[in-house]
Amino acid sequence: MWAKLNAKHKEQLDGGETPDRNEEYFLYQTLIGVWPLEGESCDKLVERLQVYLVKATREAMVHTRWTRPNQPHEEALQRFVARILSPAAEDFLREFRPFQREISYYGMVNSLSQMVLKIVAPGVPDFYQGSELWDLRLVDPDNRAPVDFERRIASLRQLVQDEAKNPAALIRSLVEQWHDGRIKLFLLQKAIRFRRENASLLQEGDFLPLETRGECRQNVVCFIRRQNGQQILVAVPRWLSRIASSTDHGKPDWHNTEVLLPEKSSHRWQSILCGHEVTIHENVRTQSEGSLGIADLFAHFPVALFCSVV
Repeated sequence: MWAKLNAKHKEQLDGGETPDRNEEYFLYQTLIGVWPLEGESCDKLVERLQVYLVKATREAMVHTRWTRPNQPHEEALQRFVARILSPAAEDFLREFRPFQREISYYGMVNSLSQMVLKIVAPGVPDFYQGSELWDLRLVDPDNRAPVDFERRIASLRQLVQDEAKNPAALIRSLVEQWHDGRIKLFLLQKAIRFRRENASLLQEGDFLPLETRGECRQNVVCFIRRQNGQQILVAVPRWLSRIASSTDHGKPDWHNTEVLLPEKSSHRWQSILCGHEVTIHENVRTQSEGSLGIADLFAHFPVALFCSVV
């Protein structure tokens, strides 16, 4: 569809169209990933994409390369980028924007999932400077832009103040206004602080994958870290678009999906992120200690990080 809408913006060079099908597909993928969640001038976005596309196609070494640049081809690619993001391509942008908005929600959940897994899984978490909020920068030179540390400091201070006043209202605000990036900064702050305060558990504790059951069992990853009676439970969604509800802004319906807990698991669990508690369901069908409903774990936040309550 997009290729048909943008066919008129291509150029004929060396007996073929520019961009070719692979270059055009790659451009659309990139555009989905880099499309700004908040305001950014279209001129700036065009310039960033043009520089990146030249770099990427040179490294692909099909029509151009670093050692032998094909200037006519590169310039035609740059003109194509400018044309499809101009007011003259409103038919394309009208089709592109709704799809991008839907995909961006799943991208947000994937980003939060990767962050919490990185922090609590075995190993040492590492974060690229500036990625504390949504990081839609491309590779160099795009990712060499200065980091706005003042914004991050101010956001952290505001998060602490808002949580002290009304934790539940803050969580609702973060989830509803996820585009502004505070939800990612909040998760990073909470999980890193927990890791620092429980260093032995997360550096040396056992790692135990958990079994899930139910209609959406393939769409969630769960595990426990435990040491000396202390336990944390981690659950993150995967392949979320497959189970998204068409009537609730893309949010999933987890149906009867549950995670089975091993013997000697705590019966009560408290969210490190939201503060609410969940209690296990007795499960007479299995040899496990019980189970927790996935819908309960994700009731207030897109990812789940719970600690056992003695």
